[in-house]
Amino acid sequence: MSAQHTRCTGSLKIWTVAIPPRRSIVLRNPRTHAGARHVSPYGRTPIFVVQATAAKPPARIGIVGGGPAGLTLANALLSLESGAEEVKVYEQYEELKPAIGGGFNINGGAVILERLGMGDDVRSIANPMRRVISRTTAGGELFDIDIESTIPSALRGRDGASACYTVMRSELQRVLEQRLPQGVLQLANKVVDVHESASGVRLEFATGEYSPEFDLVVGCDGINSAVRREVTGEAVTQPVYSGIRIFFAVASAGTYPKPPGEFQQWFGDGVYCLVYTAGSGPDQKDLMAVCVHQDVKADENADWQQGADDKAQCMAILKQKGFPAAAVAMAEASERLFDIGVYYHDTIPTWSSEGRVVLLGDSAHAMPPFMGQGANQAIQDAYCLATNLGKVGSEFD
Repeated sequence: MSAQHTRCTGSLKIWTVAIPPRRSIVLRNPRTHAGARHVSPYGRTPIFVVQATAAKPPARIGIVGGGPAGLTLANALLSLESGAEEVKVYEQYEELKPAIGGGFNINGGAVILERLGMGDDVRSIANPMRRVISRTTAGGELFDIDIESTIPSALRGRDGASACYTVMRSELQRVLEQRLPQGVLQLANKVVDVHESASGVRLEFATGEYSPEFDLVVGCDGINSAVRREVTGEAVTQPVYSGIRIFFAVASAGTYPKPPGEFQQWFGDGVYCLVYTAGSGPDQKDLMAVCVHQDVKADENADWQQGADDKAQCMAILKQKGFPAAAVAMAEASERLFDIGVYYHDTIPTWSSEGRVVLLGDSAHAMPPFMGQGANQAIQDAYCLATNLGKVGSEFD
């Protein structure tokens, strides 16, 4: 038996195949691997037409979640050669809420945002990290790190300076949202379900309405992701309590006496405390994170609500465990303080369905928020996904 490729017509490849008498072959589409069996009763050389439509990047992409992950992905899809022609971001809240949450350390994520042309935007809202000092609650020094001399080239910006900053979450969201064209961000659209079909995928909202059809939906909707259910199917995994409870305190810049670029942290008996400054200009704040080991499940507090006695509990723990008086005073002086139970997701075999749905950030791999790695990895996820979608049809089927 022999085969000769004779010509291509659009998306159709025409092959001439010689089949021995009364023998059969299976012709397979090289991309879908679908095949059909053909029998030659007389030994003639028939002509077979095999459809082989080339794969191409998804043009219509719906993103669920307007946090740093979803907004970074939208920017990446629209600024890189991703193949995306229409992008929508659906956020459940009526606004990108200011004064929600706190700040975090951005490093690998900062490098990615610089690649997306937002380096100056990030620096305008960021506080550079300069030094990290670690002590015991008794005052003994554990280590003292000079950030600028430690950071490798991979975590440096185009100007050669270390790309290690602290930012306020709300300010980063604002910067990311402002770079998007009008109409990309769709507020007050809480997604409750995902409906996937052969032609595309639609989102169902809490109102009972549906989105337009998309070629791809990306779940950036956090640890309690509605999109995750579509990927995991019956094996829905619930968030797992980590045994860690965190008090996040936000105070006016200068509340804690230290240089702005300096991180100070203390390790105590079952308790850890970190004090740092995040943001820039009038939005700069002093922040404190008090991590407490606690076997009894703490409430996740996903909406960042302030409890009536949260501040008093935080101060009592700091005093009991012997933390510096300045740390106790900062908790007392805080403008807002949140009590958060830390949860994570166990790993799952895949972050995508077999069709048109994929997970990104905390919806895929929620983790305790140490060193801001939840946000940094979500931003890196977004860049990697947008970059690789642009290679569909060339490097990927």
